Amino acid sequence: MARRERLVDGALALALAVLGVMEVLSAHGLVGGVVADPEAPVGPLWLDLSFAALVTLPAAWRRLWPVAVPLAVLGVHVIANVTTVHHLPFFGALLTLGVLAYTFGRYAPHAWARWGWLGPLAFAGTVWVHLPGAQNAASILYVTFLLTAPWVAGRVIRRLDLQRSELESALHHVSVLEEQRREAALLTERARIAREMHDVLAHGVSVMVVQTGAARLDLPQDSHVREALLSVEQTGRRVLDELRRTVGLLRAPDTGDAITPSARLRDLPGLVDSMRDAGLDVELDIRDVERHDVARELVVYHVVREALTNSLRHAGRTTTRVTVTGGEALQVTVRDAGGRPAQRVEGAGYGLTGLRERVALYGGTLRAGRCGEGFEVVAVIPWEEQP
Repeated sequence: MARRERLVDGALALALAVLGVMEVLSAHGLVGGVVADPEAPVGPLWLDLSFAALVTLPAAWRRLWPVAVPLAVLGVHVIANVTTVHHLPFFGALLTLGVLAYTFGRYAPHAWARWGWLGPLAFAGTVWVHLPGAQNAASILYVTFLLTAPWVAGRVIRRLDLQRSELESALHHVSVLEEQRREAALLTERARIAREMHDVLAHGVSVMVVQTGAARLDLPQDSHVREALLSVEQTGRRVLDELRRTVGLLRAPDTGDAITPSARLRDLPGLVDSMRDAGLDVELDIRDVERHDVARELVVYHVVREALTNSLRHAGRTTTRVTVTGGEALQVTVRDAGGRPAQRVEGAGYGLTGLRERVALYGGTLRAGRCGEGFEVVAVIPWEEQP
């Protein structure tokens, strides 16, 4: 319990005690005031003052002992109302009981708090015995309502606080899951980069090793150049082995998959078939592609995949045409006919920004925008100049 809460409860209890004492003194004619009920019983002054203190001051510990304090104060009221003649301070006593009823519903354990409605009934029953002027149904219902309403309010606020705590816990859980999803996505991306590095770099080094070996075999056995080429060939093979081991470290640690070749133009029919299974009507046309470049073909594959995914997400079951042509540059065009938006599709590649950066790495350009009622993505990637 915080120090500020203790100070607030202490000030509240002191104020209620002062109010109760003033009512007692007024009932005994020691201070000016009007007694609410002239027929209300009055006991000895010391007893009435002691009673006013006993039923108000314990409120200072109401949040520290949310069960013991309300039950103790209620017990004092019940015993005093049944066994002694005393003055019952209306505001001091009833306001304190209302505060304690709220405390009981708000802070007591659920197993206790749910029975809080019994307290007002017990107090109202003893008031019937103690106060002749309250021996009617209206007075009893009034007193019962005054004490039951705070208990209900405490229960409602307790439930709202519990729901807020559960919501905060759920939001925290969602944030943790989102962080885990982000980390999983990074691991997946790392594995994909590893496969691409292996395909692109290993392919180029392998070509150099093979060409070096072929050149070495064309030279005489005693040629110094032949020995140099053999050294280059052996170094290249060691580089390939080191490359495989290094790339293996980049793969997700919890995936035991071996490094597999990255996507090429030959993999586009399989991608198109998967999109057709998802409901997209796709036409694929690959023509005049006589040169082969692992890195550039991988870029084309990513462009087609992202464009088809966007078409499925934003246009739904529409017709989409994919055209890949060679020539002076490798060009891919993905154009859909538009249509009714579909539901969100999870797993949407890099996005157009990432594709534009990827294409720019090879000196190419990417254009995306509306084309009639549909959408068109065009990427142009120049071939590497031949020596």
